[in-house]
Amino acid sequence: MLADCANDLVGVPTAGATASDSLGYPVAGNIGLGFAVPAATAERVAKSLINEGRVVHGDFGLSVVPILEPNSEITPGGLYINSIAAGGPAARAGLRRRDVITAIANQPVKSADQLQETSLTKPPGTSVAVEFRRGDQIHTADVVLG
Repeated sequence: MLADCANDLVGVPTAGATASDSLGYPVAGNIGLGFAVPAATAERVAKSLINEGRVVHGDFGLSVVPILEPNSEITPGGLYINSIAAGGPAARAGLRRRDVITAIANQPVKSADQLQETSLTKPPGTSVAVEFRRGDQIHTADVVLG
């Protein structure tokens, strides 16, 4: 368990990095690099497993590629929809391939991780407002997660 200085749980370790030899085989010990899931995520997953026997989360039914703002190497100017599942949640809401998502749940897009975080923290059936650009026009659609 990972705890802060106040002894509050902040994360649950999930994996540790190990070193490999020149042939790719693991060697003894780890290299001191570990990975953890945030405590809130671990708690949500545990409750879902206990109550439902499985982990359930929403799905937008699309994949995106970040579009960088001019003169920016970090902040995307939107999320370009490069594929959309036929009959999926985004398609039913009217989104199309080549649309550019500019806001998710009324929050300006800052990262493609926002889309993943929203789908992993909201159950199927949740309506999420998505603002997007199609050509020169801005539209808003309510995507009901699958």
